[in-house]
Amino acid sequence: MAKAKKKIASPARLEGPINPDLLYRLGEARPYFGLKPTQLAERIKSGDIPPPVKLTASGNACGWFGRQILEWQQKRIAASAKAVAS
Repeated sequence: MAKAKKKIASPARLEGPINPDLLYRLGEARPYFGLKPTQLAERIKSGDIPPPVKLTASGNACGWFGRQILEWQQKRIAASAKAVAS
């Protein structure tokens, strides 16, 4: 019997533009970064992606504000444009 895939994010939250004031949990933010979980963790560790905001003292619950995701996307666009122009 095939194992059902876990639903990553609510489609309603992923429709339309990113809300800069909304907190996106890990599963909801992953599509905006476009990386698999392991790649995302590596990029956070290397500093390429900002670390998520810890919502609890233990750090088990975390996420990014939409503005953090948007800033990261803008940096990637600028870096891509610079690389193409070179």
